[in-house]
Amino acid sequence: MMHHQSDCGFPRQVVTYLLADTIVLPGAGHAGDSDSDSWSDDGAEASESVSFPEVESEISEAIAELGGAVFPKLNWSSPKDAAWIAMDSTLKCTDVREVFLLLKSSDYVSHDLEKVRSLLSSYFLATLK
Repeated sequence: MMHHQSDCGFPRQVVTYLLADTIVLPGAGHAGDSDSDSWSDDGAEASESVSFPEVESEISEAIAELGGAVFPKLNWSSPKDAAWIAMDSTLKCTDVREVFLLLKSSDYVSHDLEKVRSLLSSYFLATLK
């Protein structure tokens, strides 16, 4: 199993984004963008957009380095409870938006981020092949 860990970790704004109640996927301008790419809990269309260019680039590079598909994992938990939301019902991610979708949809990831965010100064994404 190959392992790639981000050197700079997640900035606080990414953690805040992951803990937000709405699902708005970063990466505007990707193929397949549509209004259906964002939802909120009450069913209203989300109007905000999010972008984390450095983090998105780093994740894309890790995916490429590991052969085009990865299993995302934070430094202490994985989104193993979020496979239900993936198109193929697996944790296999081939692009940045799939990684963010799994991380945002996972109760395990949310719980861990909430519990430890005041204790840690940085968060890391590990991508596994």
